[in-house]
Amino acid sequence: MRTNIALVIHAYYAEELMFEKRLVSSVAVLLVLAWLMFFLDQWSTRTQRLELLGQRADSLAIALDLRVSRSIQIIDQMLKLARTEIAEHRIGRDAEAVTRVLERHAPNLDDVYALAFLTPDGTALALSTPDVRPGRNHADRDFFRFHQQSRSDRLYAEKPFKLPGNGQPAFTLSRSLRSADGRLIGVILAAVKTEVLAREMGTLRIGSNGSVGLHHLDSYTIIARQPNYAATAAASIVHADLRTAIERAPTGRFEGAISTDNVHRFLSYRKLSDLPLAVSVGISYDDIDHELSRDLFGHLVTMAFLTLIVPLGAYFLLSGYRREKSLKQSLQEKNALLNAFFASMPAGIATLDRDMRYRLVNPGLARINGFDVADYTGKTVADLQPKLAERLRPYHFGVFAGTSYSDVEFHGQLPNADGGSEEGYWRGYFFPIRANGSDVVAMGCFVVDVTAQKKIAIALRHSEALLSEVLDVLPVGVALVDADGRVTRRNDAFRKTLGDVSVEDVDDFCSLRGYWANSGAPLQRDDWALAKAIARRAPAIGDLIELELQEGIRRTILVSAIPLLSDGGDLSGTILVVEDISSVRNAQAQARMSSDFFERLFSDSPLGIVITDREGRYLRANTAFERFSGYTATQLKAMSFRKLVHPEEASLNEHIKDELLAGRSIVTEKRYVRPDGSAAWGLLAASTIADEHGQPLHAIGQVIDITALKETERALIESQQNMRALATHQTQLLENDRKYVAQEVHDELGQLLTALKYGVSTLDQSRNDALRYGEQTLHIRELVEQTIAVVRRIASHLRPAILDLGLLPALDWLASDFTAHTKIPCKTSFPIEVPELDEVTTTNVFRAIQESLTNIGRHSGAETASISLRHDNGKLLIQVSDDGCGFDRSRVDSMHSFGLFSMRERILSSGGTLTVDSTPGAGTIIEISIPFGNQTQ
Repeated sequence: MRTNIALVIHAYYAEELMFEKRLVSSVAVLLVLAWLMFFLDQWSTRTQRLELLGQRADSLAIALDLRVSRSIQIIDQMLKLARTEIAEHRIGRDAEAVTRVLERHAPNLDDVYALAFLTPDGTALALSTPDVRPGRNHADRDFFRFHQQSRSDRLYAEKPFKLPGNGQPAFTLSRSLRSADGRLIGVILAAVKTEVLAREMGTLRIGSNGSVGLHHLDSYTIIARQPNYAATAAASIVHADLRTAIERAPTGRFEGAISTDNVHRFLSYRKLSDLPLAVSVGISYDDIDHELSRDLFGHLVTMAFLTLIVPLGAYFLLSGYRREKSLKQSLQEKNALLNAFFASMPAGIATLDRDMRYRLVNPGLARINGFDVADYTGKTVADLQPKLAERLRPYHFGVFAGTSYSDVEFHGQLPNADGGSEEGYWRGYFFPIRANGSDVVAMGCFVVDVTAQKKIAIALRHSEALLSEVLDVLPVGVALVDADGRVTRRNDAFRKTLGDVSVEDVDDFCSLRGYWANSGAPLQRDDWALAKAIARRAPAIGDLIELELQEGIRRTILVSAIPLLSDGGDLSGTILVVEDISSVRNAQAQARMSSDFFERLFSDSPLGIVITDREGRYLRANTAFERFSGYTATQLKAMSFRKLVHPEEASLNEHIKDELLAGRSIVTEKRYVRPDGSAAWGLLAASTIADEHGQPLHAIGQVIDITALKETERALIESQQNMRALATHQTQLLENDRKYVAQEVHDELGQLLTALKYGVSTLDQSRNDALRYGEQTLHIRELVEQTIAVVRRIASHLRPAILDLGLLPALDWLASDFTAHTKIPCKTSFPIEVPELDEVTTTNVFRAIQESLTNIGRHSGAETASISLRHDNGKLLIQVSDDGCGFDRSRVDSMHSFGLFSMRERILSSGGTLTVDSTPGAGTIIEISIPFGNQTQ
């Protein structure tokens, strides 16, 4: 029997030799597969990163497109406003007036260096900055030829250039100004600074060798670019790859290099609407390959370590097997020791014959079954344990058929120390015992009592099941780390929190890209809570970390690590807890931003904003409402809205209150009473803030000060009334002139013509009387001269003929005529020459001065009067003064003096201004200013 056992053991070790060969082959195949998966993973990682970088480049290109488009739209709006103002005031030839328009609009944007207005021949008439003098001709520039040849009103963008004078790089945006018939009146353009765009481009995160640029498509040159903006500003650098890409589609991606640095990049581009402009964002392949190379180095080190450690592990495993084999062979050689081992073995050992009769039983089996060794003599299994015989019979049959069985588990009632029984478990190993190496002569049984281990395993499974259930329902991520730093268990919340990033041990976790949430500083390996807990053997609780899972994607997590220590203080494991609090942090940040936004909007709003309770008592008021109402915020909190109610609008305020309490919004105009008693008009927009039950809790009102608008409206109504009265007055004056002409023609000219007719008819009767004929002829001549004088007087009344000789002769005649009729000396002070004015302007100036002299003669009681004229800076300046009694201007304005009103309207129609300076007892001065280039055509 001992020989058979030795043969069985020898066959077992023959199988182990085959296992060694299989182990070596498996290790080789495993290493080959690992390297193959490594290279496939690197290729997949590079493909994914290229796609992510492409998406990032697209996002940056869209952001750059929005920024440039918004700037161009704002500049274009500024050009339109300036062009509209020039067109409405018809000042296209007045350099000074156009300059003022440009200076008003140019400072509104930092992007704009200057605004300029060009005449139809391309000459710069006016600029918004004094750094560049006007007069330069731009007829040969692309933008001017475009507006000259095209009749469209499209915004035109020109290729980059360097500004004259300071050499700053810029490009122009321009629009044409045309008359109603399409004739070119001028071109207004804005010189846009490219350095502002370049600075903003520099803020985009595009890597160490990235590039962003604004391109001019007609010339395919670069307008603004980062990096090396200073070297490429206004340089004619052609981007052939961009030209090819835009010919295919207005947006997209391509790979290429620009001649300034020849860096191969992955670029995304976008064409700007209908303008010849495009933006591009490029990310260098060097940056991509650098990051991949860095990761590749770490992976190569890992693979090299794996390649080294797996064969070493296989070597040590085989060495162990061989040492174990040597020991067993030594055991096989010492058969005596085997008998002693058989007898003292705590496990049960027995042999059964074909009838399942016990042949050999050791004390260990007898102890397990609660019998003595002698009880087994000549007995079968069925004699001692019938139930066991039924379960053992299939294995008995299989063993005699040549089959071995291992790890066969049995359970049943076993005797205990108290004389009773308890549930027991044991594990059996059944093998055939052969005679002469071939025939099975007995069944070997090896039985181990595993009751204690089984109960521990059951309790362990129960604990593990309970632990799994607890981990699965926990809302926070939990991972269990053993003493060697390997992650043995993690729940789904842990995987989701880390974005399914593979974390197998402490090195994986501490190699994640983390940043302190409060400072933004990157975490080093020893800063992670898990590393601190393992190193210090102390808990690390509540580290607030910003975890970067992918490029640009971060999560805020709360990390804690608790070491598990044995009684001797040795580390047996660590519990790692991670909690994703991104939503909480985002909600807090959103709440703070909303609160800050409301406070900033409330305090800095140009509209007056107030919040009241249900009774109308002021709770809060911003600065704009304090300025509007005249009360401070402290004073307003001590009063209700009824305090500010205008007495005439009490019913309106009650109506507003009723509407708000009903939950309806209201918009209306109303008057407020200020502390000084004055009334202020405001446009009120009010609504309610409801509580959780939908009942009005507070009212919020916004007030726009429209007092000036109301005053303007009143002034406009008065102006319309004045215009109607003036029209009536002018009609009356015209009727008076007609009446005067009719009376003169009828009374004087008619009588003279009748007398002349009579004299001519009687002339023949005096032909023979020479004396009488001569008297009659002399009388007729006198009548003719009187008739001519009357005709001249009538014509002069309607329009002095001397106006045809120019303004200076007409004013000399007017002064002389005034002195002749009023006996008031009128002094004149004229230059030798004055610029030539058109007929309408000359007439308007003459009539205004004539009206002034008429008022002096009628009302002033002056002793002297004077008329002076000079010209300066493109303006004709005329002054009419007297030393009379003067008058109160406010009283005259309230009386609607048609004389002054008519004079002012005449001068305004010629593009000039008229001012009156008079005080009672100090005389009167009337000043007229007429620009040369702005007369009515």
